[in-house]
Amino acid sequence: MVAERPNSRPHKGPRKPSSSGPRFKGTRSSSGKSGKSGKSGKSGTRSKRADREERRPSPRDTGRIRRAPRIEPEIPTDVEAKMLPGKVRAELLSLSAENAEAVARQMVMIDRLILTGTPEDLILAGAFAQAASDRAGRVGVVRSYAGKVLLALSNYSEAKRHLSAAHRINGQPFLKVLLAECETGLGKPRKSLDLLGEVDSKALTTRELAYAHLVSAEAREALAQFEAARVSLNPKSEIYLFREGIAATEGTERSDPERERLRQRWSGIKSRLAAKTGTTITAGN
Repeated sequence: MVAERPNSRPHKGPRKPSSSGPRFKGTRSSSGKSGKSGKSGKSGTRSKRADREERRPSPRDTGRIRRAPRIEPEIPTDVEAKMLPGKVRAELLSLSAENAEAVARQMVMIDRLILTGTPEDLILAGAFAQAASDRAGRVGVVRSYAGKVLLALSNYSEAKRHLSAAHRINGQPFLKVLLAECETGLGKPRKSLDLLGEVDSKALTTRELAYAHLVSAEAREALAQFEAARVSLNPKSEIYLFREGIAATEGTERSDPERERLRQRWSGIKSRLAAKTGTTITAGN
């Protein structure tokens, strides 16, 4: 009788199912988790990825111009898009007809409010400028309008942002003069003078050139270069601002408040420089 050979391997209990081989939806893996709830399930991975995409903000949503929808200021019913100068209106042709109409009416309001120049009207003009920029932030003339309003409000950093964008879009020389004014307001008068040095004076209108001379004088005043600042107040620009008066071809003094504000700034800096340099000259003489 042959003795029964013992099993060479000790008994270890029931054999666990192999972890190798294909797994199917709903089968239990070696960890005891169902494919429906496990991390390795394909549908679960897609679901979580979709959730992450929904939570992740779009680059467009994080831009500085495209903010959450805001309530736009109300426009009087008598304001029409055709009141905007044709040259400016032509730059809105890239917009849809409905959007161009709305932006044009907002820009008409900006022009109206800036002319009066009261603090309340400038704040309201800023609201219209933001609304127009939200609608048409890639249109150069819209960004320049916003920059000019913010400059009038002494919001130099935001004005610089809008004016820089406008200059990148259309490259108008006068925008560099306004950017130079922003730099002086931000405490960087040397950078202001550098920008002014890049401007071709022949490309400026008479008024824009007078504005550039004023900005140059203010930058040099900030640098305590008082004599150089006095020289910056070009006599021809002064004649344009003061001596042409009501007979100027651009309109009467009453209908040109922008020019009057330039006169006030010119007189102000000239008086300050006279006190600092010991001269007795007065603005307009």
